[in-house]
Amino acid sequence: MCRYVLIVMLMIAGWGTGAGCRTAGQETGTAPSARPHPESPRPSSSPEKAAAPGVTTSPGATPTTGPAPSTANAPAGADLGVLPLPSGAVVYVAGGLDPAAREVDVLVHFHGAPHIVVREVGLARLQAVVIIVNYKGLSATYEKPYSEPERFASLLAEAHEELRTRGRLASDARWRHVCLSSFSAGYGAVRALLLQPKYYEQIDGVYLADSLYAGWKDDVPYSGANPTNMAPFRRLASDAVAGRKTLLVSHSYFDPQKYAGTHVTADDLVTHVGLARRAVDEAGPADMRIVSRAEAGQFSVWGCTAPAEEHGRHLQNMHYWLAHLPISTAGATAP
Repeated sequence: MCRYVLIVMLMIAGWGTGAGCRTAGQETGTAPSARPHPESPRPSSSPEKAAAPGVTTSPGATPTTGPAPSTANAPAGADLGVLPLPSGAVVYVAGGLDPAAREVDVLVHFHGAPHIVVREVGLARLQAVVIIVNYKGLSATYEKPYSEPERFASLLAEAHEELRTRGRLASDARWRHVCLSSFSAGYGAVRALLLQPKYYEQIDGVYLADSLYAGWKDDVPYSGANPTNMAPFRRLASDAVAGRKTLLVSHSYFDPQKYAGTHVTADDLVTHVGLARRAVDEAGPADMRIVSRAEAGQFSVWGCTAPAEEHGRHLQNMHYWLAHLPISTAGATAP
């Protein structure tokens, strides 16, 4: 009975309240009872060994998760000032961006209720074009379309055209900095784009909001993250340490067991670039606590806990990390 109640509670948590679709691994917000060790890939006390709701796995593949519940009470697009695009995404201009600007930053966010993304971008005071992409389904629903060579270019082009026709963007405006952010399952699109050379070169910064999962190495539980799944992110981390890109990672310590959770993949990146975590006890946004950190160059990792909805807190408080992306902010000099 307790297990049934727990599963129902986890499935209720949505884009904006907590769970959302995890991309390779579901971080359904059960906060650990004690502060985790910064570099312990397997918690000393594991959660009940039952499959997380909506999670499917297959040998050698990156785990995927089920769809997020609907957000029936969320504000409508018109109320948010967002414009629908032919692809199903929405776009808007944040931070009072000058419509005559010739060089414009763009942030593409994958997976998250638009009203929360709009709020968090506003709190971060970003001055940019913001595109929000959501799909109903597993993480593969993000990865598959953005593996198509022209999909991302088409998304940017349709956003540019929609804003131009409405007088919100100059016809000759060009993208200055292109940044991505993702929550939960949205990292599938990020990985697909990083694997394509032309997009890897175009992307300047990435923020993963509790949003990087992987299969286990050699399909052996707790053997470490699958190197193939991690390869594009390892490359990005190395380039960020060298100052060529920006990579920001915030993660929880939920252990999905059947695949590598966000704390394990973060450890993988930290180790790959030759860093070590340090234990800290810092106030994060809202009721979040930052309990471990690692950084070098433009690569930063924050290990976080929260008293409830631990996974969803990363979406709900994205502003704390979005402000570190190479995007202009209102009233500030462009980075």
